[in-house]
Amino acid sequence: MNIKILSAGTFDKFHKGHESFLEQAKNGDNSKNSQLFVIVAREKNVEKIKKRKPRDSEEKRLENVKKNKNVDHIFLGDETDFLSIPKKINPDILCVGYDQHIPQKFYEEFPNCKIKKMKPFFPEKYKSSLMK
Repeated sequence: MNIKILSAGTFDKFHKGHESFLEQAKNGDNSKNSQLFVIVAREKNVEKIKKRKPRDSEEKRLENVKKNKNVDHIFLGDETDFLSIPKKINPDILCVGYDQHIPQKFYEEFPNCKIKKMKPFFPEKYKSSLMK
């Protein structure tokens, strides 16, 4: 049985911290039978949540994540319903970054989904908001 692992993020100015995050997520269930699904946030949603536009376009961010060897499936997020893609995937595990928050609606929609927080990778150096 394949374990479906879901991660989502902005992935702006793709860097080693993102690589570490995706590697940790892929290994989130400690099995070889897992698939990593990644949702790249839409520019409109990033602006709404972070109160700023990402520096890279959504197409560039999508391409950068797509190149990562740990990613099995990649999606550009939905602009209006952030749960539409997770509903299609029905994940077993949600892997989030050390600084990400999970909306209450996710818990309500997926009560049996395990949540795992990934460890930071030198956050004083590899954090998109700090990188110029």
